[in-house]
Amino acid sequence: MPIASKALGGAAWSILAGLLSRAVGLAGTLVMTRFLAPEVMGEVTTAVVLAFTVNWATHLGFAKYLILRSSDGAEPVFHVLVLSLVIVGLPLMGLVAASDELAVWFSAPHLTQYLPGMALTVFIRRIGSVPEKLLSRDMRFGVIAGASALAEVSYSLLALLLVMRFHLGGQGVVYANIVQAALLTLVLGVACGPRNWLTPVPIRMRRVRDILAYGAPLGVIAFLYEVARYADKLVFTKLFGPARTGEYSLASNLADVPAVQVGEQVANVLLPTLMQMDSQRRPELVVKAVGMLLAVILPMSFGLSMIAPTLVEVLLPARWWGMTPFLAVLAATSIFRPVNALLSQFLMSAERNHTLMHLEVVRVAVLFAGLLILGQWNALAATFAVGAAGLLHLVLLLVRTSALQVSTLAVLKAARPSLASASVMAVAIFGLRQLPVWHDHASVLQLVAEFIVGCAVYVATYVLIDPVTVREFRERIALVLSARR
Repeated sequence: MPIASKALGGAAWSILAGLLSRAVGLAGTLVMTRFLAPEVMGEVTTAVVLAFTVNWATHLGFAKYLILRSSDGAEPVFHVLVLSLVIVGLPLMGLVAASDELAVWFSAPHLTQYLPGMALTVFIRRIGSVPEKLLSRDMRFGVIAGASALAEVSYSLLALLLVMRFHLGGQGVVYANIVQAALLTLVLGVACGPRNWLTPVPIRMRRVRDILAYGAPLGVIAFLYEVARYADKLVFTKLFGPARTGEYSLASNLADVPAVQVGEQVANVLLPTLMQMDSQRRPELVVKAVGMLLAVILPMSFGLSMIAPTLVEVLLPARWWGMTPFLAVLAATSIFRPVNALLSQFLMSAERNHTLMHLEVVRVAVLFAGLLILGQWNALAATFAVGAAGLLHLVLLLVRTSALQVSTLAVLKAARPSLASASVMAVAIFGLRQLPVWHDHASVLQLVAEFIVGCAVYVATYVLIDPVTVREFRERIALVLSARR
């Protein structure tokens, strides 16, 4: 199968498995909102972000090193495994030791109960990151998608059981995270083959220095990326308390569905694909990837933003309705993240690691400055800082990629049909909501009507505006399916 078609197939499987498992996960989360108050979810979220902040700060580009420079047999793999576990283990122990002080700082008294379990979760996930990246290097994306889906479904079912049946509250969510990490690591480790990632070799300082020298810029990039994605919740906890953080966190999880389960799956497939292609063809592939990506996630993001009031009122209890404006803003601005991830992967394939690091520094600085400044008004105003930082990051990425033959004009042209169709869709949903046939409170019928009208209007508009891309996308899917048969 051609590399591009193989990549499309891998992305399709990853997206399908991710969406199905995420649907189960979100359904479980929505059910749990009837048993957990926003302040409980806020404290658990704070523990999750603190533990994973240690993970991001100590990753040091190990994953990319395995993908790009693991052709020397077992030595680099075992060195990455040992070095990774040592570097993350000590800070995690320090985090747990400081849990009392952190609980006071964030005004989250139950934080001390949740941090040890989340620290263990991070350590287990770090073990599983090695076989996962080896599978990604070999373009076995279906295996990764299947394992992730199995782990996500297991987490959702176990969390529901522990919260609803055994009444463990936030601690039940932590236990479910531990089981999810262990199951994912086990499946990936077996699928990769223990000999491929657990074969011991003597530790050589020359290899350690090579890993650190290569991975340090990538590690900073990854750390800043994840901080920009998650650490805003720590700012929310400090500024507005655990209850508002719980609402903001749930809104972020819902808004992230298009960006993470579709956009980032495509971005993860793109790097190993680019590395196997001739450098002259890479810019063309990136532009096409941006166009196809936006065709799928723009209606999801804009549509979710538009139906947010109806969705929240229908699916959640009244004590969670305060998250509605958060969801509307975050869903609309989530579009920047997957596009930025695609362009970042292109720069990474060209080994512009220091450039990426500088851009991430700017993005994180703008994000947190915006949160602190806009947060002086209210929590909703602070939410707009996420979109502002994403937009600035996109502009800077386009400037940098244009120097590597990725035309900014071509990218904008590829985005035009999706933007136009999504805008028409948003107007149609808004107009539907204004009809006098609806009651004061939203109903399931209204939610279904908004969803169906939005989908129909978007598809019809897109087909009229850009039939060529629709035909090409259909042909690509047919090629993937025929090759698999």
